[in-house]
Amino acid sequence: MRYPDDHLEPNGPILAKRYSHPMRVLAEIVRRRDRSETKISDVPQRDLAVEVPADVGVEMPATKVRILFLAADPSDQARLRLTQEHREIDEKIRLSDGREHLELDERLAVRVTDLQDALLRTKPRAVHFSGHGSTNAICFEDADGNAESIGNAELAELFDILKKNIRVVVLNACHTESQATAIAEHIDCTIGMNDKIGDAAAIAFAAAFYRALGYGESVQTAFDLGCNELRLLKIPESHKPQLKTRKDADASELRLISS
Repeated sequence: MRYPDDHLEPNGPILAKRYSHPMRVLAEIVRRRDRSETKISDVPQRDLAVEVPADVGVEMPATKVRILFLAADPSDQARLRLTQEHREIDEKIRLSDGREHLELDERLAVRVTDLQDALLRTKPRAVHFSGHGSTNAICFEDADGNAESIGNAELAELFDILKKNIRVVVLNACHTESQATAIAEHIDCTIGMNDKIGDAAAIAFAAAFYRALGYGESVQTAFDLGCNELRLLKIPESHKPQLKTRKDADASELRLISS
């Protein structure tokens, strides 16, 4: 129940009980401050810590655009420098103009059973996979740390089901062009590799790609800069990354954040 101001008694019950709106409580405390009749400590904190009404006009922070980094390095396969790749991507994002708007969320030693939860929980705009691949599957880990593969059809189906938020997929692994083509039936832009790719090339391409996205560039420009980075570093693998787009999607118009 609310009480009008003229019914407030100096020695009556506490202000918080007589004034249900927190702004009224604080206003009355300020009004009485000179007479020292009521101190802020007299009002229980639970009565002040109330939700601010919607009409006060408090601006809530914008939700960050999330990039999900998935890494799998099975112990029965050749070891890769996946942590270095993650470090390079993270550094380029943190140094970019868009660092306040992008968030890199990583999942390491990813198992097949982790995939759905990771995608559902993080709701990423971009998904980056780093690890091993073949022409018809990519490798995750099983409970013992050994390789467990997901075929092209099952992988494409997963992205079809959870395509609501995802706009970009990067498969930074060997022989993943066919998977990228399948996923691009459902996702705007997907990148795969048309051959084996070395660690140095994979890391340099990914770092340059996400740096450009962090500056608000389009996926097409980021892809082109990633390939250019390999040529600048004289790594002879700039022809291996392949960009696939969904029908009616335009990689030159798609951005994760505004420039």
